Amino acid sequence: MSRRTLVLDGLWYSLCPSFTPRFLNGPSSFLRTKQHSSGVFAPTVTYPAGSSSRRCYTGDHSGGHPIANSYPSNSPEVTSRSTTNNESIANSETSSKEDFEHYPSTTDMLDDRREKELQRLYKEAMRNPATLGLYESLPTSFLERKLQEDMARNPKISDAERFFQVLIRDRKVQPTARHYKALILANCDYKFGSSLAVQRLLDEMDLNNIAMDSGTLHAALQALAVHPDYLLRQKVLDQLRDRWLPLSPAGWHFVVAGLMRENQFEKALEQLEAMERKGILVERWLHSLIVYIMCDHKEFEEVYSLVRRRVEQGHELTHQVWSHVLCKASEGRHWELTHYIWERRVNLGYLHPSEDTCSRTLYVAAKFGDPELGRAVFHYLRKTGHQPRSEDHDRLIIAFVTSGAEGDLAAALEELCTMHEAGLEPRNSTMRLLYEYIVQSQIDPWDVWEMLKQLSSNKRSVPISVIEVIVKAWKHLAQELPVVVTNNALQLYRELYTVCPGGATLAVYNILINICRRANRINDGMYLLKEMSSLGVLPNNETFEFAIRMCLDAGSFKSAWMYLQDMEQRGFSLSPRTQSYIQEVCKKSVDPFAIRFRYHPGAQAPPPNPEPTEPPKPVWTREPKPSQATRRRWRRHREALEANRAK
Repeated sequence: MSRRTLVLDGLWYSLCPSFTPRFLNGPSSFLRTKQHSSGVFAPTVTYPAGSSSRRCYTGDHSGGHPIANSYPSNSPEVTSRSTTNNESIANSETSSKEDFEHYPSTTDMLDDRREKELQRLYKEAMRNPATLGLYESLPTSFLERKLQEDMARNPKISDAERFFQVLIRDRKVQPTARHYKALILANCDYKFGSSLAVQRLLDEMDLNNIAMDSGTLHAALQALAVHPDYLLRQKVLDQLRDRWLPLSPAGWHFVVAGLMRENQFEKALEQLEAMERKGILVERWLHSLIVYIMCDHKEFEEVYSLVRRRVEQGHELTHQVWSHVLCKASEGRHWELTHYIWERRVNLGYLHPSEDTCSRTLYVAAKFGDPELGRAVFHYLRKTGHQPRSEDHDRLIIAFVTSGAEGDLAAALEELCTMHEAGLEPRNSTMRLLYEYIVQSQIDPWDVWEMLKQLSSNKRSVPISVIEVIVKAWKHLAQELPVVVTNNALQLYRELYTVCPGGATLAVYNILINICRRANRINDGMYLLKEMSSLGVLPNNETFEFAIRMCLDAGSFKSAWMYLQDMEQRGFSLSPRTQSYIQEVCKKSVDPFAIRFRYHPGAQAPPPNPEPTEPPKPVWTREPKPSQATRRRWRRHREALEANRAK
């Protein structure tokens, strides 16, 4: 089998740069090496039979390596080598010794040392913007490259002006499309850039017959995304279409960003959907921009759709965006978005909202009846060492009550016990909402009482305010079932001290006495009054009125009179409703105490409301007569007018 001879040319060294002549010393039947006097191993290649050319690459290279960096970075030969490098690779038969010496090197780039020096000078020049002389030592090609890089990365009008003072004014560089592109990109400066400057630059390119390429037009779209101008943007898009230039993915992003900055939300979202249909990936910066602007305009439905679709596509939002959206959604009372972020980020420990955000989230949970969200907020507060406030407990209780789910009433009662154990008292509005829920849901108050007894057996401290809610609910039912309600209420009072060792309050006694009066259980009502007296619970105006009414219903005018005397001694007075009731009952009786009631000043019924009368008609008075001076002035004026007419 024939063996072909290996030919070492420029292409070989390009494909195998780590292959050096030292590896050629090994035994080979078709590759031989010889050592020169300089100590450098140079391969001697045997060509196949019939080959008319024979090449032997030798030379005195430093270090024995064929790669040499013999040109300075600013030498004109660097650029000539870079332009002919591909030709020397393709036409290896005509390459000379000098060509091969420079082929393997990266001579199309600046020397590393020279590059570092230029970078140092450039940074020094940027730190001293008033000294343009520092740019003189920088090559034109370097300045051109830095102009494009800086305007694309950190656009500033002041930096662009310094570049062009050196390039155009001092070095007489002819302006081209890339210079105008850099100037247009410089107008992305949010402080000093403007859409008018972009318009002038495009008009100047037309005036100088400089063709607008795709990069220049896309640079204009980028500047218009920072400084929106709908008419100019449409003009640029028309020019792209007339030149049959496609809109790049970056251009799509700039168009959508400009529409969002102009508050054209519908068009921007339509363009966003078109990008998704075309398979263009929406970059994170554009999605975040849309979310921020939508949150500022309280378009939380769109924000919820954007965030959820973004997550479903496998992309994540930044921590700052999640935190901002949660803060704005809780402020805007948007339940779906708030619940979604809390469940996906906070519960998993990726997001740590502030205490104010937690309080607003609890308000959302209370408003929409989401006890799951309320529990999650309380779990986070306790885990992070924050003590829930009184209003936070109230909102959690409201969330349990308004949800209407089975078992949430027991959870609300348990939370009330927790609140009481922490030394906090619920607001009256919260207890009123609990009362309305029991009444409207037609829940038996006795079942609620059994729940409280179960909590008490579990060593939980039951607040007396819940007992007031239960007896109020029985008071509401006393109109239909007075006897049953009275029996249950009295049974509750007998078991009250086992659940609430502190005993009943004045409000509880007043409600129970009122229930007994409505059921005509006078003896039970009097029993409760004696309990109050023995336990030292001081009565109020309402208590005395209930006692007087019960005595009047039983025909005991003397007892009612004694309660009235005690009431006046304590500084209380009868309400107009009770006064009318006393007069109605006592006028039918001839009892001496009934007669006293009728003529007692404090028990007199208020007079009936007088019938509304028509307002009195206004009395018209004669206008005062003018003074003597006024009449003389008028007379002189008339005489002057008559004299003018006579003339």
